[in-house]
Amino acid sequence: MLSILLLALACTDDGTVDDTTITDDTAVDDTGEESNECEPKDEVVTVQGLYGMVSDNTGAAIECMRVQFCTNVCINADSNGDGEYSVVPQDNGAGAYTVQPLTDTYADFFTAGVPLNYTGERQVDVKLQPIGERFPMPATAEALQLSEEIKLTIGEDNYEKNFSADNTFAAAVKVPEADWFPVEGLGGLEDKVLAMHFLAPYHGHSDGMPIEVFYPNAIDGYTLYEYTYDDANLVYEWSRIETTVDGNFLKGELRYLTTLLVVDETTEK
Repeated sequence: MLSILLLALACTDDGTVDDTTITDDTAVDDTGEESNECEPKDEVVTVQGLYGMVSDNTGAAIECMRVQFCTNVCINADSNGDGEYSVVPQDNGAGAYTVQPLTDTYADFFTAGVPLNYTGERQVDVKLQPIGERFPMPATAEALQLSEEIKLTIGEDNYEKNFSADNTFAAAVKVPEADWFPVEGLGGLEDKVLAMHFLAPYHGHSDGMPIEVFYPNAIDGYTLYEYTYDDANLVYEWSRIETTVDGNFLKGELRYLTTLLVVDETTEK
């Protein structure tokens, strides 16, 4: 049957969740370790709450993906053999929508998430992106060219780990526009988004990691926005990064290893 879990959050500064997971009235400690359980191929998912399909970048359904929506409580569900999921949030409002691999079999996909507003039954279909080159995490921060577009200064000494993520490497990918996750809550700039990037290790956070984003013909007014996933303070929103334009590069200080946007703040797109 579809696995739905309630988690009472008590988050620590390192991004981990100190919680008790309750399912079928049995309390167990959540160790954060990967589960290798998977929904059966013929499992039927009831259409309710937040529902939809998880697929890869080719459109093929992916099973064993954990879909989570957090407000003051996190609700989880796992995609079945046809990639279908259904999460019934406990509360309406702005929350954190996250999709992450549940087993080693699918660990080559980026965990990804965005702030999402839930006001009732809603369909959200998403496509995940494969992790390409993995760059070993240096002990001391250094500038790594994670993709053609992203250069990030990162190391074990300049960010706080989320221990549910694989912190042995860093990676980034530019998401094709057709595969973008929903963008909302951007203060009327939703139709001004120029690019979306996923970063790993997911939900690592810092006081500031220098980042350079290549964008051809960049002009003043092109600005970086990061997905602030601050579960300690229940803040899930797009945050503007103070951005400078240097030729074809947008430069700023990244605080969250989540989803990064390039947004056109000029009066004309």
